[in-house]
Amino acid sequence: MNQTTFGEKVNYKSVMCLGAFDSIHLGHREVIKRANEVKLRYGANCAVFTYYNDISIFSNKSKGLVYTFDERLFCLEKIQVDEVCGCEFTEEFAKLSPYQFLNKIADNRPIAAFVCGKDFTFGYNKSGDVSLLSEYCKKKNIDLYVCDFLTDESGNKLSTTTIKNLLLKGEIERANLLLGGKYFIRGEVVRGRQEGRKLGFPTANIKLECGKLIIKAGVYATTVNVGGTSYRAITNVGSAPTFNSKEFLVECYIYGFSGNLYGKILTIQFDGFIREIKKFHSVDLLVDQLNEDLKVIK
Repeated sequence: MNQTTFGEKVNYKSVMCLGAFDSIHLGHREVIKRANEVKLRYGANCAVFTYYNDISIFSNKSKGLVYTFDERLFCLEKIQVDEVCGCEFTEEFAKLSPYQFLNKIADNRPIAAFVCGKDFTFGYNKSGDVSLLSEYCKKKNIDLYVCDFLTDESGNKLSTTTIKNLLLKGEIERANLLLGGKYFIRGEVVRGRQEGRKLGFPTANIKLECGKLIIKAGVYATTVNVGGTSYRAITNVGSAPTFNSKEFLVECYIYGFSGNLYGKILTIQFDGFIREIKKFHSVDLLVDQLNEDLKVIK
């Protein structure tokens, strides 16, 4: 998968998906699916425009990213995206008019078509909409494909905000349905406290990327792929009160695996919420609980 930056000059034709694509939910996937369906008639690639950083950082409403940019690359490559066009959301970028935004793309590459959701907005104060985009495309002789937005089971528009709220409540199964795949955390394995090893439950401690959404603290049933083999796992997200540690950690016990994972990048897929984090009055009680957690994931 090719990576380019916003405004970079390229000489190949693209069907460009416009949006934030910050969680790659079912609505985002529909836009990408449409682009992949039409790209062949143009002899073009499927390109996705997305941001390197959190676009809500200037509104003081940021809860964090469902998927960091690197995690989105990992996800988009799996759904047959040919190119990701990355952009840093800055105060300067936020001041671009809708036409300046579109020109920055269309003047620097051959655009065969744009694809977006019907609620797509862009430019300064979100002053550009699909109607403006349609007029622009007519003037530039660019085809435009507009996808209906999807709704959840309650009839509300599917959005990244919906996904975030579910993750913050630990409602993993519902989030996974709307994402069109399992929510995951991807990060480097770093050294931890080594307490799990003493208990017979050695854990891989995952370093979260900056800006990542902090989901509901708890113990989760997860799946981890190591060396091409999938393992069931128990993942603790949050503190370790039994050991009087208030440090936020993502600790993953990978059932049936033994080996050194330090420095490796792991992808932890979340299957469901098992239980709340609690302080155990003895290590033996904690071990008993971990054995009960194992029954859930086996």
